[in-house]
Amino acid sequence: MGLREKAKYYRFSIQHPSINYEKKLLELQTLLEINKELGATLQSDELLQILLFTLMGQFQLSEVAIYQKEDTSYFLAQQQGMENIESRVDFSIESLFSRGVVRDFRGEGYFSSLSKSYLLVPLLSKNGWNGFLLLGPRGEGNYQEEDYHFIEAVASLAGSALENAHLYTSLQKAYQDLDRKLKQLSALYEISTLINSSDDFDLITSLLQETLATGFGVTSSFLLAFQQGKARVASCYQVEGFQVDQIYSLSPEEEASFADNQPKLISSSSWSKTPYIFLPLSTVKRRVGALVITSMDNQPVSTVDTETLNLLAIIASQIAPPLLLSQWIREKSVHNPFESLYMTLRTEAQKAREFGVGMSLLYLKLNNLSKYPEFYSEEQTLSLLHTFEHKIVDSFSSSLSQWIHYDLERFLFIFTGVPSSDVEVMVETLHQLVAEVFSHQGEIPIQVQTSIASYPDEGETLLPYLTKLMNMV
Repeated sequence: MGLREKAKYYRFSIQHPSINYEKKLLELQTLLEINKELGATLQSDELLQILLFTLMGQFQLSEVAIYQKEDTSYFLAQQQGMENIESRVDFSIESLFSRGVVRDFRGEGYFSSLSKSYLLVPLLSKNGWNGFLLLGPRGEGNYQEEDYHFIEAVASLAGSALENAHLYTSLQKAYQDLDRKLKQLSALYEISTLINSSDDFDLITSLLQETLATGFGVTSSFLLAFQQGKARVASCYQVEGFQVDQIYSLSPEEEASFADNQPKLISSSSWSKTPYIFLPLSTVKRRVGALVITSMDNQPVSTVDTETLNLLAIIASQIAPPLLLSQWIREKSVHNPFESLYMTLRTEAQKAREFGVGMSLLYLKLNNLSKYPEFYSEEQTLSLLHTFEHKIVDSFSSSLSQWIHYDLERFLFIFTGVPSSDVEVMVETLHQLVAEVFSHQGEIPIQVQTSIASYPDEGETLLPYLTKLMNMV
């Protein structure tokens, strides 16, 4: 073929195209707009709605179903029409995806609700299948070959956008899980600090509920405490129908949780038709009480995972012993209020200054004494303390100005006008008294800790001195 003939041939081909370029340009413009819209959001629901409305508008469809991939199956995420369509489909449907768009899909064992022919369109990304579409017949006419190409292009864009949305959702969930775990670890730290900071029962219970609210999102709960073998409501937070000191009857399922000493998710009971968490509080030998959690703001109680229950179990194991001790102290009133400590120190320091004499203080801590009420009974512990206190008075009454017993394990002895060298000799006497009273309790030996301070120190005024003493005791 010469040049003249070739020119005629190409001129003829250009003058009589076999493709409708105006329609093709319109489809390309539509694809660009779709890609822009899909790229503007990372929310799966919004992506699928954009996809749904695009297909409905492009082909005048009255029946569309969009399925999204989940852990164990594909679930119905968006639909138009197709009211009785299956809500979930097994992963085995992926065996059809390698064929691309299936043009005459009638269920083939995966759907029993399809009464006519549909298009099955897989949503593919570089990392695999993310979902699929079911498209009903066009509103006007039949699907043309270029329609299938357009649908495949839209599906490719949607598959990639959906994968990005999945990655964003996973990152968001990972961040939320991390934030939740940090709050829970912070709550554990707060509980540990609480244990070592107070023996006030009411303060411990209120701070416990506050810590659970901030760390675990607990929005309603109540605390049970055993008194004379019966469970009673010790405190209540946002739970209707319970009052403080009300007797609580344990169900067999709740009784069983004490045997395992593990938190239990209970589906219902005589007082609740919804699930709640029953957290037993037990020491080695005694049942202290229980924490009952009825609602959480970050997730339904029924969906609480094992990891959260394990963290709650750790809190229970840490809070039970001091809760038992603080409850016993409140009932027995075995120590002077801690609030009077500062005033007593101030009064004695001022007295020493007025008389122009020094003041010596002896701080005593009986480590492990807080374990005695649990192991040796409350009555025996109280009897041992009374014996120890009587021996202290008999031994030091001639030189002792004031003494304070607080926090069960701690004592402060104030000697006005007594030099610290004489007080150092008294430390040996205290060791002997401790050995006489507590040596028979060999399972839990008492460890003696002492400190001595004098007033006035060189160049130190009263206020900083009192501050130092308060830190010591």
